[in-house]
Amino acid sequence: MEVLEAIKTRRSIRHYKLDGVSDESLWQVLEAARWAPSWANTQCWHFVVVRDPSIKARIVELLRGNRAVQAVDEAPIVIVLVAQVGRSGFSGGVPATDKGEYWYMFDSALAMQNFILAAHALGLGTVIIGKIDTKEVEKLLGVPSGFRVVTMTPLGYPAENPSPRPRLDTSALVSFDKFELSV
Repeated sequence: MEVLEAIKTRRSIRHYKLDGVSDESLWQVLEAARWAPSWANTQCWHFVVVRDPSIKARIVELLRGNRAVQAVDEAPIVIVLVAQVGRSGFSGGVPATDKGEYWYMFDSALAMQNFILAAHALGLGTVIIGKIDTKEVEKLLGVPSGFRVVTMTPLGYPAENPSPRPRLDTSALVSFDKFELSV
């Protein structure tokens, strides 16, 4: 699948088939994530691949009230994206910009974008989950100090084919030379 087609046809998948994901496909999407750009090539991300049903069940409990809870329950794999803080966006141990201490979020998002587009290109589904009790997930997964859970996604074969959601017109999102909102 060509990248522009993958970008335009990717959808958030909240229902999954019982089919497992091959190790080959899993490693392909993880490899795509590895190639994401990052601040000074720090590659501050780490992917935790959760296949253990008991750990998945505990994650499901921690996501109660989240629209994606059923997706995590159904999918054969849950991918938890963790990032090292204080590395990306820093120079000489201090934040290099006014966003320096949070730059890990940007770099992690780039890696996750590569991951979800590669997954879609292979016929796999994902949905980005942001409403997470990160502290509890960090405890559950043994995430060490200095690292933070950023997001997670189920990974599996879609059991649905959602329609595209409406998008703003490109002209509403772009201005030239000076910032200007079009209403």
